[in-house]
Amino acid sequence: MSPWFLLLPVAWVFLGNVLFRCLHRRYNMPLYHSILLRWARREGLEILEAREAKWWETTPFQGNKVFPCVLHLSVRDTKGWTRTGWVRVGHWLYGPKVDEVEASWDPSPLLDPESR
Repeated sequence: MSPWFLLLPVAWVFLGNVLFRCLHRRYNMPLYHSILLRWARREGLEILEAREAKWWETTPFQGNKVFPCVLHLSVRDTKGWTRTGWVRVGHWLYGPKVDEVEASWDPSPLLDPESR
């Protein structure tokens, strides 16, 4: 028996995992966005920019990127201060089925509205 036959199940598992993650992102992204918008409204934040973390980027939530959506945000609060940081939307196991948001703000200084 050739050793190439042993790689076939590994390839199937890998491709299945990639397909599952792509479909999960595609069909659950509207749920992630609605959770994020509700959270921002509760916190009194205006979202200026949001982008999804790439798989090679290091985030504060690196070990928990199974189901949750990890985004890099730029927000403005009610006083006009702007800050950036990483936000994990969704539960680590249940994904967008749980209305959960955890933020980790960048240590850079806040941008004063008068300094713009």
